Amino acid sequence: MIQAFEVSGHPCLICEPSSVQGSSPKGGLLRQQLAAENFPLGPLGEVSGTAVLLHGHSGCKEDHLPVAERLCAAGLRCLLVDLPAHGTSPIKFATFGRIESTIPREVLLGAAQTFGFSPQPAVLFGVSQGGAIALLAAHLDPTMWAAVAEISAFASLDRVIDHKARGVFGPLGSMFAGAINGLVKSRASFHPSEIRPLDVVRALHIPVLVGHGEEDTLVTLDHAEEIFRAAPGPGKDYLLIKKAGHSDVFVTNAPVYKAIAKFLLGAIQRPSISK
Repeated sequence: MIQAFEVSGHPCLICEPSSVQGSSPKGGLLRQQLAAENFPLGPLGEVSGTAVLLHGHSGCKEDHLPVAERLCAAGLRCLLVDLPAHGTSPIKFATFGRIESTIPREVLLGAAQTFGFSPQPAVLFGVSQGGAIALLAAHLDPTMWAAVAEISAFASLDRVIDHKARGVFGPLGSMFAGAINGLVKSRASFHPSEIRPLDVVRALHIPVLVGHGEEDTLVTLDHAEEIFRAAPGPGKDYLLIKKAGHSDVFVTNAPVYKAIAKFLLGAIQRPSISK
């Protein structure tokens, strides 16, 4: 089932598992992959917990429908939301986590009330900008989430801007990066140097999955390596996605969906590790 709803002005979708055999060929394939590794799965259609999915910059909630299709088949109810300045969100500016970090909690609690389910257990998943926001949200409400998984997140936003500016403008890159930072500050009332998931991940004592494309040239691999080293655990995991850049992490031969599902469901099934 896929149904639209709204929480605090944020446009959302809820995707719930189907018990109909064959309704999701891709989800069925994921269940087969998990079963082949003797990973414990509930009956088709059974809900083990809820995942809040956060999309990347310039994306929208519908971008995560392929992810939701697979995670639902594995037993996770999925909540998708249009982040500020994306999709049909009425909010004008994106802040990469400054205001967005409260949204996952609002969406989870709002959906639970609207559709009549328990908000626990719950997990977070995000890609790129959404991955950074997932880490920040997990830090903001550490007892609400059993685990957080991110792919292609940045350690600090200002480093991404500086790297991009130097790649485009060469020796003048630093000057252009400063101008971009100033523009962001004047238009959206925050400075990119304030957005540092690397700092908050040090305090996360829930399982953290850090995934990254080996050939990512926008958010380079060192961001992922620093985030993973900083995460204290327990139960943290690292997923290096071979031959993937920033935007194609789901279209390589790497078993990315399986890794995400195993990690998130494993954290839900082992609550003692998540505390």
